[in-house]
This record gives sequence, structure tokens and C-alpha cells, in this order.
Amino acid sequence: MTTKLLRLAGAVLAGTLLLGACTGDDEPAEPTASATTAGVPEGFAVPDGVTITEPGTTLAPGTAADVVWERPEADPTVLNVTINRVRTGTIKDLRSFSLDAQTKASTPYYVDVTATNRGPAALQNVQVPLLARDSGNVLTQPSRIVGQVKPCRTNALPASLAVGQSAKACLVYLVPKGATLQSVDLVTGAQADAVRWRPAA
Repeated sequence: MTTKLLRLAGAVLAGTLLLGACTGDDEPAEPTASATTAGVPEGFAVPDGVTITEPGTTLAPGTAADVVWERPEADPTVLNVTINRVRTGTIKDLRSFSLDAQTKASTPYYVDVTATNRGPAALQNVQVPLLARDSGNVLTQPSRIVGQVKPCRTNALPASLAVGQSAKACLVYLVPKGATLQSVDLVTGAQADAVRWRPAA
């Protein structure tokens, strides 16, 4: 696993996470039978009115998913996520920053997202695990920007969400030269069980 830090003038893009097990020859596997059957940890009480989205589901932007998020040393909770829109930008959007050659060759994608904690546990000091999967089958974390990119001003979800609290953000993903964004994946466990949103071609 390699994490690249892209340093900008007056900003930091905490950049691209390349997952070693995720290559062009390693397509997302089918969800495991147990995960597909349940989608819910043993003993977990799903809140009233919530239907858990089947692991491995592919959705269109604008469709919500409810996923049980289990975190180390924390109680599980249901996270409702909607990828509202995916937009393709241009590196000129970052012209006010000082970029290295590799970053200048990348393509920014802007992902408008809404997240709601449906309970029963609060979320604290976390980053919602939304990753961009590109045409090279590489997963990329959203860039963390100190400052503003004009097409995408609110570029991070809050680190904490109380039960019932919602938040909106526009996440920025830098996809390497020669690749295109294929899906936005909510990876709360095994990659094969991720719920993904695939923008229209």
C-alpha cells in the first residue's frame, strides 16, 4: 500500500492511495454468500424503517444506500450515503496551486455526496470510506485540500456525525493520467462487498 502526498502552495492534497491487491487484472470479486445473505453483523439491531443495501450493489448517482459500518473499537452504526453527482474537471481548476508534473497530468473529479448517520452509534474522528475506482482498477482516496477549489468548495465530510445528523460535501479525486473514474465505492469492509455508484458513460 502506497500513499502519495501532493503538496500545494497554501494547501495539501493528501492524495492517492494505491492498493497493492487492486490492479488492472484484479477486477472486483463477487460478494461472498454470507455477506450477500445478511449484510448485517450478528446481533446488530437494524434501526426501524431502515433496509440495508445488499453488499456488492452497483447504483446510479442519486440513489441512496444504507450500510452497516463496523469500525475497530467502536459500535457499529448504519451509514446512509447518496452520491448525488459526479463531475469531470480540468487540472486548470487547480491553477492557483503549485503542482508537480505528475499532478498536472491528472484529472480531477468532483463527487457531490450526502451522508447521514442513521444510528444507533455516533461517528467520531472518522473519514467516510468513499474511494474512487479508476479504469486501471486503482482505488483513490479523496484529496484533502486546505483552501478552496472553485468547482468544489466544501471538499470534506465532517469527522463526526451524531445519530440523525446529515452532512453534504463535494469530494475531490485526482485520477492519474490515462485513467478515468469508473465508480465511487463505499468500502466499509471487504472490497468485494463495497457498494458502488457508477456514473453514466
